[in-house]
Amino acid sequence: MEGEGPLETRIDAGSRLKGTLETADDLLLEGILAGEVRSSARVVIARGARLEGPLAAREVEVWGTAEGPVTASGTVAIRAGGRVNGDIRAGHILVEDGAVVQGRVLTAGPSGTET
Repeated sequence: MEGEGPLETRIDAGSRLKGTLETADDLLLEGILAGEVRSSARVVIARGARLEGPLAAREVEVWGTAEGPVTASGTVAIRAGGRVNGDIRAGHILVEDGAVVQGRVLTAGPSGTET
C-alpha cells in the first residue's frame, strides 16, 4: 500500500471471491477471498480486506485480516491494525505496534535454521 508503487493485480473492495488464486504478479487484495493464494511476488492485504485460507508469497504485507497460515520466502509485515490468525513462516517478520498475531511465528535464524 504505502511505499512501493502500484501493484499489478487488484481485487477491489466489495469483491467476494472463492477458490485458489495463483499469480506471478504482485497482488493487492481489497475485498474478501475465501481460498488459497500463491504468488511468486508480493501480496498486500489492505485495510478492511480479508483472506480466509493459506497464503504463500515472496513478500507479504497485512493491513487487514489473514485467517490461515502465511508463508513468505522474504518478509511478512503485519502493519498496525493488521491481524494474522494462523502460523507465520518467513525469512523475516515485522510486527508493528497495534498489530495482532495469533499463531506460531517461525523465522530463519542467522545460520538458516528455524527459530
